Amino acid sequence: MASIGGLLIEQGIITREEMNIPRLKEYLRENPGKREEILNYNESYVFFRVVEEGPLGNIEVPLTAGRSIATDSRLFPRGALVYISAELHLCRKADYR
Repeated sequence: MASIGGLLIEQGIITREEMNIPRLKEYLRENPGKREEILNYNESYVFFRVVEEGPLGNIEVPLTAGRSIATDSRLFPRGALVYISAELHLCRKADYR
């Protein structure tokens, strides 16, 4: 499976010479009706990097297990505080057999 950039090159939408991240973002902004289809093309597109202090959030601060959550940057500013109210059900290991 090709990358989403490779897909756009293959379809003749963007040339290989002009393909780069800014051009890709520009195309996606200019074509909102095709954005979801293109972004869903490569399901395995994930960024990873190894850091000694553990996984970092979007403000480069280590995440706290059981406390840190992912947020949509279009709705929440970076580093914003979020309050979540939920019932927590604790299970014993034996319940998973």
